[in-house]
Amino acid sequence: MSVNVNAFDEGRLTIHAQNIGEDIFSYPGFRIYNEDDELIAQENVEFFGISSDSYHNINHMLPMVIPDYAYDLRIELWTNFYSDLACTISGVFTLLPSEICAMSTFGIIAMTNEPVQETLSASLIDFEGMQVLDVTAEFGQGLNSYFSEVCLAPGCYTAYITSNNALVSNSYQTFISSIAYGTGYSELHEENGTAIQFSASVWSDCSVNDIQEPANSLPWAFPNPFSHELRFSGMPPNTRIELLDATGKMILTTTESKISTDLLPSGIYLLRAFKGDGNCIGRATVVRQ
Repeated sequence: MSVNVNAFDEGRLTIHAQNIGEDIFSYPGFRIYNEDDELIAQENVEFFGISSDSYHNINHMLPMVIPDYAYDLRIELWTNFYSDLACTISGVFTLLPSEICAMSTFGIIAMTNEPVQETLSASLIDFEGMQVLDVTAEFGQGLNSYFSEVCLAPGCYTAYITSNNALVSNSYQTFISSIAYGTGYSELHEENGTAIQFSASVWSDCSVNDIQEPANSLPWAFPNPFSHELRFSGMPPNTRIELLDATGKMILTTTESKISTDLLPSGIYLLRAFKGDGNCIGRATVVRQ
């Protein structure tokens, strides 16, 4: 068993459980307690059983997750919808994301039963304009498909596919798919007759101007580390910002696009962004120098 902060949602802990026995472990549910014996997370049971590997994403009630801090936790595994306590595991965990991107598959498939003789150039550009993939797909000699692995963080991506001919001569399906922390993602596009371009919203919604992503992948609070002030960008109307210290104590709240931080002592702080309806739309850990 391992416990990490979900790399794509700082408000969730991910338990990776492995059943090495022969029997299916039925109706598993996890509860997590801190060193003060306070319940900080309880799973809404969705699994009917663990046969081998499983990922359990659980909303936590920690005010913030401090980098490199050792958390003394007790993890209880219950069965039958919390009617029976199966086992307890205690230990010290550093709740850091294991990675900030997830291995994904970028694929191109020729939509024809006839042999294809074509070379395609494909590139994948992230929302900051950086190229994260640049490949050449050779079709022919019985190959009507091409796959490449790429590690993708949450965000918006654009795929560009061109042919060594003037036009892309066949109909192709292009897709990006992945699974990370038990959460699947897939985007499919089909086009032919010209250079192919399509946009993918990987674990996000790029069709709206909103904070849909965890703060690790969305630069809405800057600079970080900060000294004299913090600024906020890309906010929906009526966004409320909360600033908390490392103990979870509220320092201030504002709806402005910047705050003065001259009087704050050095240390680690938590930022939370809320829409007007009260839904949390962004979290960030920031450091006062």
